[in-house]
Amino acid sequence: MTKRNKIIYWVSTLWLASGMLATGTLQLFKAKAEGALAPPGVYGITHLGYPIYFLTILGVWKILGVVAARGNADAQRP
Repeated sequence: MTKRNKIIYWVSTLWLASGMLATGTLQLFKAKAEGALAPPGVYGITHLGYPIYFLTILGVWKILGVVAARGNADAQRP
């Protein structure tokens, strides 16, 4: 893998991981988030017909996804 490809890989991996970590913590703590691109808060989840505890499940899954992506990134190193 060339240096350019490594930089692109790490920037995209960190960008995805930071977004998932931010939205996962918002959903885990059921924080109020507003805006068109905000993760669904309590209002959004109940409006869709899901129970509120579903936010906790989504938050945990997203944080575990960040951990898994980071673990996979460590495995990619030669």
